[in-house]
Amino acid sequence: MSGHAIGLGPCWAHGGIFEFDPETVATIWLASDRSDETRTVEPHTPGARQVLICDACVKKANKQRRAAGEKPHETSTEYARRRGDPKWSGGQ
Repeated sequence: MSGHAIGLGPCWAHGGIFEFDPETVATIWLASDRSDETRTVEPHTPGARQVLICDACVKKANKQRRAAGEKPHETSTEYARRRGDPKWSGGQ
């Protein structure tokens, strides 16, 4: 038997609730000090917390990252395609 899970949660960037695939949702790790909400850290840094980000906000942030000469983050859709998720194999 196979199945597929769908999650609902708040986007850290805009605060709205969005639907996501728990296996491919975009996330970032933030420093544990909540006074520095925008400082990202390496995954699993002691005390860090992982937050969800919707694809629309990842795309918006990527425009700014590209303009600053930084590497863009992968959206959940791009990640699913790269890993060969069957629902994205049709070239969509």
